[in-house]
Amino acid sequence: MNVSEIKTVSKELICEHDEHEDAHAGRLSLGVRWILVVCIVALLLFSLKSFMINLMLSRVNSYFSSYDFDDAIRMSKKVIFIDKNNVDGWDSLADAYKEKAVMDKTTGNSTQEKVDIDTSIKAYEKAISLAPKHIESYFEAGMLYFARKDFAKAAYFFESAYNIAQDRDTQKQTDFTDYHNRSLAMLQNCRRSWKYYGTDSKGNLNYYSIKSINKSFDTITVWTYTKPTDHYRKDMIELGEKLNSSEIGEEHQTYDHDNTLYEIDCKNKKFRVTAMIEFDSKGTIINSYEYMDIPWISIDSQDITFGKLFNKICVTQEETVKK
Repeated sequence: MNVSEIKTVSKELICEHDEHEDAHAGRLSLGVRWILVVCIVALLLFSLKSFMINLMLSRVNSYFSSYDFDDAIRMSKKVIFIDKNNVDGWDSLADAYKEKAVMDKTTGNSTQEKVDIDTSIKAYEKAISLAPKHIESYFEAGMLYFARKDFAKAAYFFESAYNIAQDRDTQKQTDFTDYHNRSLAMLQNCRRSWKYYGTDSKGNLNYYSIKSINKSFDTITVWTYTKPTDHYRKDMIELGEKLNSSEIGEEHQTYDHDNTLYEIDCKNKKFRVTAMIEFDSKGTIINSYEYMDIPWISIDSQDITFGKLFNKICVTQEETVKK
């Protein structure tokens, strides 16, 4: 083999090597591109999944607004199908079944009402298992157990909600106040630890919960329990008729008692109502009110009812501090 032939063979080998390197680099480049494509698709799917879930939850809220609870249930189940660990999906499902149970009760379908309540409770408990500090689910599950007169279980959920609400780091201030007060009130309903403080001019019996007393700065909050007379209930029905609201009258035909949250300024002898919950004889809530920026009312310590409560709460508190 002469020199020219050797050079030719060398050139061919070099070209083959270069072609092999180019092919290898091409395969590497193609592999990298495929990896990038897969990552981008996965990211898009994840973003699309979140977008779809948020869109579905928005639809659920619109169904609630139109009292279409069957569709709210259907859409909530779709959310859970896409993401079985979605707390909002389970919570929405529980809320929908709870509201459907109310409609079942209205139509007299007691069998379906029980089924829907049981399903709602299970959904709330699932939400709790996924988010152990999901205070709304604890409270609502407690309300359902309370309606079923399972006071032991209801007390557990109310106490859990109350304990979570105690931790200000886990809740916003508004949520803290709301659930702290309502959970404590319902917990006291379960335990029935009320102390009599007076009968008002209409003959209604009034009690207050010692355990619910909470002092904050210059004010004290306390939950009360009022057992109305038949005459008072009749007045409430007539009031509803005067206001041309048969709904108010119908609700108060089953009205058995109420819990009221008072805020008392002991130093300046003033009070105001911040919340009220009305119950029927079965312990089911028929009305719930929250009052914001209600004006203060002066207290007459000689008043037949609230004056007595003022003396029980404020005077007793002062005497305890002095001792």
